Amino acid sequence: MRCSAILSSTAILLLAACGGSSGNDSPAFSTVPISASGFAGEETGDETVVLAQLTDQARIIRDENGVTSFDRQDLSLRTDSANQTFQVTLDGQTYDLELDTSEGVTLVFEDGADFIEVQLFASREDSNAFELFSVIDGVTNAGYFVIGADTSPLDVAAQSNQATFNGVVDIALRRDDFNDAFGSGDFELVANFDSNTIGGTATITDDTTDNADFTFDPITLTLENTAIEENGFAGDISIAEGDINGALVSADYEGRFFSEDATVVGGALSAQIDVDDSDTDTFVNGYFLGNR
Repeated sequence: MRCSAILSSTAILLLAACGGSSGNDSPAFSTVPISASGFAGEETGDETVVLAQLTDQARIIRDENGVTSFDRQDLSLRTDSANQTFQVTLDGQTYDLELDTSEGVTLVFEDGADFIEVQLFASREDSNAFELFSVIDGVTNAGYFVIGADTSPLDVAAQSNQATFNGVVDIALRRDDFNDAFGSGDFELVANFDSNTIGGTATITDDTTDNADFTFDPITLTLENTAIEENGFAGDISIAEGDINGALVSADYEGRFFSEDATVVGGALSAQIDVDDSDTDTFVNGYFLGNR
């Protein structure tokens, strides 16, 4: 059975039910397949269990006093479509989750005041974007991630010429004292498979949701040109247009190609902003997911 079929079974199961180390240093890209089943198109004997493993992910942490910071942590998501069970392992701790379809598609863990929500945000061929938001022992842990059947490095190397990818972006902006805002938009990435480089732009506007605590102006980000390494990439972000009311302390994006012929691209972005006339920084985390 193909790995892509196994990864698709996770999304089908969810959708059908619906109707580390601290700091934010530049990410170190890993070419280990996201799924234990292997790269897209590879054979596997496991027809029911999906294991998605992500390492060194930028997560926004807020302690019980409301102090916000970045931490890089490992994350894995395991599903058994035969038994319809779900497990998430975050920063070394494993939790059993249940499927909740009352509002969209969400995996939920609850134990007293502790809870975890893993919400499906977007889907493309062989890939899905989620947000994992948790409060455990008074500590909030939040961030987006993209999983799926990532393209084999050999299949990426077989691509030629240029390919333009377009898709969606969602971000969360979090500050001390439980102040949050949310935004969404679109992106364009141009991959030059002859020179093994990729880069582009993302345009994001404030979602003006009822649960937001502050607003921000529309911004256009430059996803700086960077090298394609094996089946993925990691690069810097700069501000092309818009006022962020401060200065970037750090900003980067990382992603992979998905599906057998590298037809999908997705990943995460993160940034830390030194806000003007404020003692607190803004921490930004988001995802991008799109296709040719």
